Amino acid sequence: VSSSIFEFALEVALQEAGDGNGNVFTNMRLLRILRIGRITRAIRIVRLVKFIRSLRSLLYSIGHTLRAMVWSVVLLALIIFLFGLIFTDITSEYLARDAHERTEVTEGFLKSRFGGLQASMHTLYASITGGLTWIEARDALAEISDIWGTSELVWTID
Repeated sequence: VSSSIFEFALEVALQEAGDGNGNVFTNMRLLRILRIGRITRAIRIVRLVKFIRSLRSLLYSIGHTLRAMVWSVVLLALIIFLFGLIFTDITSEYLARDAHERTEVTEGFLKSRFGGLQASMHTLYASITGGLTWIEARDALAEISDIWGTSELVWTID
């Protein structure tokens, strides 16, 4: 739109400036050159449409991939929740029993890492992403039973 307004203003200025001895024709040649430039710009936009089609296809693919990723995250959260629930239950039962067979370090670690569901889920997430050494969590659960130490090891490997 702005180029059309510019061309109109240029044409009006050229007609007023023309003195009738041929200057108008040279000025019209300038106007034709400007129009050719405008057509060239339109052709560039048409070439850009091909890229827009590719961009639309790319965005469509990303949208479908995100849908699958969301379901993967939901499944991972559900698995973390279930393992966290199991480890929290086992830890709370172990801590409720007699204290003569455990050390203070193990009890403190179990309370801080598996004392509640949120802490258990965080510990499991940290152990699979590298934020926590999985051996610490496995050793603490192995104090309860070798089965739970092995199950934490299976959790980390999966």
